[in-house]
Amino acid sequence: MPWTEDPADPEARRIREAQSRLALALHEELTRIGAAADVIDLAANALSNEAAMQTLHAGFGGEAVRRYLPPRDRRKRTFTADCLPGVTIHAMGPSFDESVITNMDPPEGKSYLQLVAAGAADRKDPRPPFPGDWTYEGLPAGSLSAEERAIVDGIGEGDESVVAAALDGAVNGTSLVLMLQTGRNYLLFPGDAQWGTWNMILGDAEWTALLKKTTFLKVGHHGSHNATPRPFVDDLLPRPPRELWAMVSTIQRGSWPIPKKELMTALATHTKRIVRSDQIPGALQGVFKPRASLCVETEILA
Repeated sequence: MPWTEDPADPEARRIREAQSRLALALHEELTRIGAAADVIDLAANALSNEAAMQTLHAGFGGEAVRRYLPPRDRRKRTFTADCLPGVTIHAMGPSFDESVITNMDPPEGKSYLQLVAAGAADRKDPRPPFPGDWTYEGLPAGSLSAEERAIVDGIGEGDESVVAAALDGAVNGTSLVLMLQTGRNYLLFPGDAQWGTWNMILGDAEWTALLKKTTFLKVGHHGSHNATPRPFVDDLLPRPPRELWAMVSTIQRGSWPIPKKELMTALATHTKRIVRSDQIPGALQGVFKPRASLCVETEILA
């Protein structure tokens, strides 16, 4: 599990508790004001599922031993495990760097966040910030163009989606980033890691050398805009004739542009072996060739 889930780490507890408080308040406020369903879903995604987390911590049988990654000792971030014979594990993230930790923390300085954190869900809509004689309706005709009036009218609109996205990004900043090495195969699982973690990894010479060897990529965060950096795709991912396979766990959700078209186009210049979960029947044709004794699902997992 990521180090941010370690109950014995005070910094981890602070980050996790702050995110949980803000996610709950934001979800309640978005529901109260009747925000768009996809925005509410985004906020709900940041809510902590205590029952599920307890299972992850304890294991299905209880009394599980957990390892929180990556180790703080940089020299121990490449290791093996008895349960995975023949596999070398490279724990690349999340980061311990203070600037990245700040990125993972719920963003500050947003007026909407301050409104939510103050318990806006429990009170009526706030009064206008300025008295009537300060509004543009009292100005002489022609003082503001139609475009300028539209800008004034639009101030503050859409803040809820911006905040929900920022909080989602903060939570995703705690994702594990693992490279599993077995033989000549290098399988990269970046989870939902966002730019802060990626920036740290791309600045590390050892990790960059490993990324160049990637033979399988689980595309990060459903193919969103900031979970697969362009420098990684353009400069590090192998190109033909070297082999690369990629899978995208994704679904069309409201107005959110996932998977990002530009990302999918860029990946296609590296490999034709790309499968998307929202296009399974067609995507499998000619890409995966299951053995006769195995069903397609088993072959994919294998």
